[in-house]
Amino acid sequence: MTTCFKSKSDLSTTMNPPTHWALCFSACLLLAGGVSNHLAAAESWMFATPEPLPASINLPGHESLAPWVSANGLTLYFTSDRPGGYGKFDIWVSERSSTDAPWGAPVNLGPTINTADPDGLPSLSADELTLYFGDGNADGWTPRGGSDNLQIWVSTRATRQSPWEPPTVLEPSVSSSDDECCPSPSQDGLSMYFTRYGAQPGYFVAQRNSVTEPWRAATRLPSTINEGTWHMSSFISAADRHLFFDSNRSGSYGLNDLWLATRASATDPWTNAAVNLGTQVNTSFLEFSPWVSADFPNLGSFMLFTRNNSTIQEVQSSRIFRTEVIPNLTVLRSFNLNQEAAWTPVAATFTKVSANTIQSEVSVPLDSAEAFFRVSIEGDNRTVKIESSERVGSKFRLRYTWTE
Repeated sequence: MTTCFKSKSDLSTTMNPPTHWALCFSACLLLAGGVSNHLAAAESWMFATPEPLPASINLPGHESLAPWVSANGLTLYFTSDRPGGYGKFDIWVSERSSTDAPWGAPVNLGPTINTADPDGLPSLSADELTLYFGDGNADGWTPRGGSDNLQIWVSTRATRQSPWEPPTVLEPSVSSSDDECCPSPSQDGLSMYFTRYGAQPGYFVAQRNSVTEPWRAATRLPSTINEGTWHMSSFISAADRHLFFDSNRSGSYGLNDLWLATRASATDPWTNAAVNLGTQVNTSFLEFSPWVSADFPNLGSFMLFTRNNSTIQEVQSSRIFRTEVIPNLTVLRSFNLNQEAAWTPVAATFTKVSANTIQSEVSVPLDSAEAFFRVSIEGDNRTVKIESSERVGSKFRLRYTWTE
């Protein structure tokens, strides 16, 4: 069922000639054949419009990238070149008292981990007792300690309160004579996803039977994931069924996009075609280094990632962003309310205001005297209700609630 109301908005200050527009907003279930321009897959969820972390993390004038959050959600590890470090890039840590609290002032992880060379791209075991990190990537970073190649390092500690032990290079089954970086251990600690640059560059995985055994020889992931010429970082979800990664493969919107590969179970191969996370997340620049909370893809789960707004493929202006999983929503526009086929998706922002309230902004079309807008939601038992609307400059802002 569709309900509709109309309101007149005087746009004469921006239109030539002056006129009035009738704006119609329709709350409804997903239209048959509806299209979402957010996630290129038939999912009941999507990511909200990303927002940068606060300035305490994204220090102005400096780089902040490669986030990783502890299993309890209270500790954030990331890479930065901010003042107070030991080298060009160091690993920093920020803590908070609860998952709803703001992140505290970052603290350098110290000289046991950080050196005069670049150190970064951290990841953590689920029990928070093992730290993996790299000494850079193949894009002009100098290897740690005068090594001839980039390597993955590992450090351990006895308890969460204990200091980190001096790191060592991960065993040869992972650390080869090629360059390796960007480790991502699985939740159970039995798989290690990472990036290798060499004769066959791309994403690899090493596995083991238990956390006390060494890693077996790494294997290259299939072409469903390893397409394109640039690969940097990947993240395996807690369920071991979703692999997030960045790539410049065909279908990307920018220099490097975030992609998602899925499989039915943790033991299945990665045979499904990877999907782009869409224009809601990806831009014309670089998105990379994803990290996703353990409750993904539940509503309210979230992703951190790095966005680099430079125009060349190197670290120049990187910041960490956060985006949350919300219902799969689409804003559609029509210039003829009487023709159902005339409804087409339009670009919109989707900002979460509260647990079940979303705010969207769409550009107001200036080339027509009348336009109609509709919000659709995917899911058999979900409905959406427009709560308010207002014109803000050249955009129209909608606030609506959803239920299921």
